[in-house]
Amino acid sequence: LAALLAASLISGTFAQSAQEREAKKLAEIKQRADRLYKGLNVERDVVYKKFKGKDVTMDIVLPREQKFKGGAPILVNIHGGGWNGGDRYHVGGPWAKALNEKGIAVATISYTFAEDGKTDITNCITDVKDALRFLVKNSKKYGIDPTRMITTGHSAGGHLAFMLAMADQNLFLGDESLQGVKYKVACAVPQSGPVLFGDEKGSEYGLYFVLFGKPYDRALMKKLSPINYVKKDLPPMLILHGKNDELVPIEGAELIKSRLEA
Repeated sequence: LAALLAASLISGTFAQSAQEREAKKLAEIKQRADRLYKGLNVERDVVYKKFKGKDVTMDIVLPREQKFKGGAPILVNIHGGGWNGGDRYHVGGPWAKALNEKGIAVATISYTFAEDGKTDITNCITDVKDALRFLVKNSKKYGIDPTRMITTGHSAGGHLAFMLAMADQNLFLGDESLQGVKYKVACAVPQSGPVLFGDEKGSEYGLYFVLFGKPYDRALMKKLSPINYVKKDLPPMLILHGKNDELVPIEGAELIKSRLEA
């Protein structure tokens, strides 16, 4: 009985500690968001879809004055974090304010993370595509121009920005309420984004990706790789990548640039 009581107390303590850590994390994120969005005209925690009963959300920072006929162009920012971490609360302050002053709106989005041993990054791609579908569907409500949408992101977010600009519309369908909604990317600014995935031994360009504990799947890797969606009539792209990047080699950016030019 004593052992059972002790185990129960320990279990309760650990559970409480986990809850306290999660509460502290959420409080810190809220404080950071409050600082970032101070003085901005922002719609926070906009639910753009549900996934397995959970809200998937974005923040939309809107210019106070409409400066463009047809609505505000909108830059859609996608955070990095290896497809299974990070958060959207780093967009705000000076550069969002500067874009708003030019009449450009900003959306910064969250997405469903890949889970070790359970899911790959398909859900990440599906969510960001649904985010654009949602913005098109609700463009009049927010006063944005659905024909002038810009995608950008860093690292994993760079990969997702590539996929938004390049992957076919009929792929990665998600929320039923958004199916049939078409979006158009006017231009994309992928930053340090992987373009070609291989197995754990890597590829000829040294770009590899482990499927979070799942067996290697060549067909899936091909489906997730932006390099396989190169075709004519893609939107213009500004591809940013550091020469000394040791995590995602610059050779990938050079490869996709050469193929897009060709």
